[in-house]
Amino acid sequence: MKPLSKLMNERKERIEKGLLDAKKNAELIEDSRKMYNAELVRARKEAQTLIKNMHEEVGKKREEMLGRVEGEASKMIAEAKEKIEKEKEIILKQVEEKVAFLVILGVEKILAEQIDPKKNAELISKTIHKTS
Repeated sequence: MKPLSKLMNERKERIEKGLLDAKKNAELIEDSRKMYNAELVRARKEAQTLIKNMHEEVGKKREEMLGRVEGEASKMIAEAKEKIEKEKEIILKQVEEKVAFLVILGVEKILAEQIDPKKNAELISKTIHKTS
């Protein structure tokens, strides 16, 4: 009976060792799962932080770009207004000169006499200065 008892003890020890190894493996698997879940939570938090920071940065860039565009638009509008004002002054001066010329022509016809070119220029100049 001794060999059978020895065989049974060896088998019992192998089974106990197998159960112990299985328990250790189960604990290792559980620890690994816990570490995986903790790392997953950390990665999600980090991703959320990165996304939040990215949204903030995009918002800042957007505001910066809008400010730049608004500044450039204001500058362009001011330049256009200035150009329009200069063109308006030129046109008004041309209109004044033409009106003065037409007045002189009318006066010449009424008086039926030809005024010399020098007097013509003087009359135009005087008329422009009087209407200004």
